[in-house]
Parts: sequence; C-alpha cells; structure tokens
Amino acid sequence: MIETKPWNKILDFYLDLQGSYDWDIQPMIDLISSINKSSYKKGIHGYTSHEILFVGQYEALVESNALLKIQYLSQLNQVIFNYKGDMTTQFTWEKKFDKTQIISEFECFIHELKWVV
Repeated sequence: MIETKPWNKILDFYLDLQGSYDWDIQPMIDLISSINKSSYKKGIHGYTSHEILFVGQYEALVESNALLKIQYLSQLNQVIFNYKGDMTTQFTWEKKFDKTQIISEFECFIHELKWVV
C-alpha cells in the first residue's frame, strides 16, 4: 500500500526536479498543475516516483484497485498512459500520444471511467 500525496506537494516535487536537475518534464508539470487547480482534484489521488505519476481513486494506492501510471518520454515527446483495472475487471491497456495531448487525454480518461462526475 502506498499513501498518496496532496497534489500541491507532487507539483512541488516535479518543479524541484525541473529546477534542480534541469529535467525535461514540463508536460508532467502542466498536467499536475491542471489537476491541482481542478474541481475534481479531491476525487483522484496521486503518488510519484522520479519518472512515473500514479493516479487512483483512493487515498491509498493498492495492487487490487484500478491504477493509472503516467510517464513522459522526453526523448520521444510522448506520454504513456498505462492503466490496470481493479481485481473484478482485470482490464489493462496502454496508450501513447504526443505530449501536447496530456491534459485532454487525462480528462477524457477520468470522465470515461467515471472517476469523477
């Protein structure tokens, strides 16, 4: 089980990576900033490693719950969404797209799966 972090703390983490290490992660910063300003930020929860943003519906991320992993590949200017459904659906998929689509693809995803209303 992983305890999630508030979106403003995740944003600070990515801003620090960009500022201190000059990482090319602007699309991730744009997405997290958008989530942090959104009306639905309390309905989704996140955690991050250096490269992957984990997003779920619950404050604790566990293997048995649905989970979206988001990764930005700067060398390809691509974003990868990797989704794993919960134990009942066991549905998984991966989608790659241009970095400019990160916010629209994310909003489409959370609305299609009814993670937010």
